[in-house]
Amino acid sequence: MTKEEILEIINKVIDEQKIAIIGTTSSKRYPNVKALRLMNREDINTFYFSTKRESLKVKQMKRRSKGSIYFYDKDKYVGIMFEGKFKVENNTKYGISELYKLDAIDPYDFCSVIFKATTVYFYMNYQTVKIDL
Repeated sequence: MTKEEILEIINKVIDEQKIAIIGTTSSKRYPNVKALRLMNREDINTFYFSTKRESLKVKQMKRRSKGSIYFYDKDKYVGIMFEGKFKVENNTKYGISELYKLDAIDPYDFCSVIFKATTVYFYMNYQTVKIDL
């Protein structure tokens, strides 16, 4: 399978998913994972999420920006893991109103999380392909 074919599959899987598994590191250096809704993305290496500003996940991202995001297609048995860095911005421009009724929740309690990927690992048919982005 060529790199272009792999990237085409990766893009298709991501487009079909609404949820990404976010990987960060706790203050005790344990891996932590959480599911977050993918709000938006640019190309194959920039992903946007939104979450509570004071959440444990945001604190971990601010303390250590390195992390990962993971997508999985159970029907195709395809896994896609991106490594990169998180950046937290104090705004809500990436679609938080789609999930929450903002008249009941203070929109300033939320922040945007931007993930910039540097590497992607593609898992399919018991094989792994690493692509530097």
